[in-house]
Amino acid sequence: MQNEITLDWSKTSSDYARFRPGYHEKFFTILQALGIGKEGQHILDLGAGTGALAVPFADQGAIVTANDLTENQIIELQSICQRLQLDITTIVSPAEEMDFPEASFDCITASMCWGYMNKDILIPKIKKWLKKDGVLMISSLNWTSGSNEIAVKTEELLQQYNPEWRKERKSGLHSIVDETLANDFELKTYHKFIYPMPFTLEAWRGRIRACKGMGAFFPEETVAKFDTELNNELQAIAKGKFTMPHAITIKIYGVF
Repeated sequence: MQNEITLDWSKTSSDYARFRPGYHEKFFTILQALGIGKEGQHILDLGAGTGALAVPFADQGAIVTANDLTENQIIELQSICQRLQLDITTIVSPAEEMDFPEASFDCITASMCWGYMNKDILIPKIKKWLKKDGVLMISSLNWTSGSNEIAVKTEELLQQYNPEWRKERKSGLHSIVDETLANDFELKTYHKFIYPMPFTLEAWRGRIRACKGMGAFFPEETVAKFDTELNNELQAIAKGKFTMPHAITIKIYGVF
């Protein structure tokens, strides 16, 4: 089945915008201290999705261009921008097919998407687009596998529906050393911290529907069946509000 179904984030954009947790404010405090996200700074956010980075950066006064190859993700981002009265330039395109003048950006960011991109095409472009002393920031936000009973039961059910899911989750897309960057970029700093994200059962179900291994992978009827089973599995243990530990990573690279 893995080879028969194409990953399509547009199928889950509504759940993605509503239920995928954003980065904790501590994340943006760290980035500010490292010189990223400041007022007037030109930032290109690759694979922006519904704006987990782009929206907070724009709210801080940065001049943000947000790119995603999925139109529905950008439509959700535009709706958020309209509601919050934020001005973000949006581009629907594969990142590899975009082009900008030389030295256009102080910072280029990629959250939860770097592993999907064609580095051979993109890295030379990023080097061209960055200003002198500009940086590339790659980040991730993932719940910690097996961290509590809710996580364990959720992962077991995901594994039943999508046996490839766990392999992909452990594939090393977010490892500290990224060999694809080794010849062109220097890792300037790396940070990782764990934060307990708050959820209700409804919000957690939405979060899981919006994950790569489920909502972006399977047809709607399969996702609905999974969601019903997950709800039944968790009713007894996910009462009221609970927290789910999430690992947040930050990698900042400078061009050699």
